Amino acid sequence: ASSGAARISPPACVKDSEKTKGLKMKADFSEFSYGFSFTENLIKNNTTGPRMAPVFLCPFDEKKFGYDVKIDLAGIPVFFQFKRSEHMIRDNAREIKQRYLSNSDLPYYRIKLHSSNSYGQHMGLISLENKNPGLVYYAAPEFHLNRDLNRFFLSSDVPRNSAWFSPNNIGILSGSAIHTVCFKPNFKKAYLCSEPKPVTKYNFSEVIECITEKLDNGEGENIFGEKTLPDTKRILFDALIESNAFRNEGEFNKYYENAHSSFRSIIYDDESRPEVSKFMPHLQVLRGIAREYFDAELFFVQRSVDE
Repeated sequence: ASSGAARISPPACVKDSEKTKGLKMKADFSEFSYGFSFTENLIKNNTTGPRMAPVFLCPFDEKKFGYDVKIDLAGIPVFFQFKRSEHMIRDNAREIKQRYLSNSDLPYYRIKLHSSNSYGQHMGLISLENKNPGLVYYAAPEFHLNRDLNRFFLSSDVPRNSAWFSPNNIGILSGSAIHTVCFKPNFKKAYLCSEPKPVTKYNFSEVIECITEKLDNGEGENIFGEKTLPDTKRILFDALIESNAFRNEGEFNKYYENAHSSFRSIIYDDESRPEVSKFMPHLQVLRGIAREYFDAELFFVQRSVDE
């Protein structure tokens, strides 16, 4: 095997329904703790990427978000779904029992994907990426110990020590089989174990490069301008219609207006930044849609500037 890919055995004709019990070691930390640490590293410390990396902004704190946004710089929306990795250490793991992987691939990490839940979550993410190419990713830790989470968090390295996957690159998931993506740190290739097929594992620098290229090409406008939020709303709407979460635009607009009315009742009063007061309810609705229907966090990204 080359240094850029794990040694993967040819798949055998074994049915997904066969009962196999692989010993796995779940991460010491919760998915929430990972997602929180990941997010904090992105928005509080932008030192993990290359020089002049873009700045990530997340509207979970309406006061801080308004001040972080650079009004004269363009911003583009990105979506991340956080997954908690399982650390597979024994040769009775499902992927080895079904001969998707070999004993020589141990230990490895895996994440489970949704295929047929109420909103067709993975298909929804594919639709979202179709509307927002290169800006939708699964993110999963390439570590499983709490001490490593703490260490990477303190050094702002959680995103750098994460595996990034494109829903489109993984592709459409069939039936009700158990779908997992298996990967190893320092290896470029990962493997979808259910179809089976190789998938690309991206690293943080590659994601940053893709986002930076889009900003360099002039994509995006002022986040609090007249175009960015409607465009983000349209991206979400088109993906929801494509994944059959809503029947039509009228049904979606009714849902959106009800949610907006709830957030509009909250006072966002900032005389120095009136655009925050005007647009923050819309940001919160968009963030809520991303979470409810795609289990994803919505960020906006701007080019960094020298202080």
